[in-house]
Amino acid sequence: MELHQPLLPDRRGREALADEYGRLFELMPDLRGEVRRWWTEGEVLVVDLVLLAHLGDRELRLPVIDRLTVDSDGRIAAGRASDARDPGVAGATADLAALAALVALRGGRR
Repeated sequence: MELHQPLLPDRRGREALADEYGRLFELMPDLRGEVRRWWTEGEVLVVDLVLLAHLGDRELRLPVIDRLTVDSDGRIAAGRASDARDPGVAGATADLAALAALVALRGGRR
């Protein structure tokens, strides 16, 4: 399994993914995703969702498109996340940059 996402390092392998998600849940224990819609494109599952969490007293709302490649056994082999926000939304990059900086401070960058 590998994961590619904006502003954070790529991760490969279950242990690396568990470490990454562990850091995110440590920073934002209430992190959750609300699926808006999903569809398939061949062997790729595309999920349009919004990640919601609090970072301190600040509420984060990050629209994301996840593209999950499924292997022949039906397991997720790779994931690619991309920012689904309208480029005209003020502060969009600042939210992601702040989140990436906090994860990096907690050891997320290698």
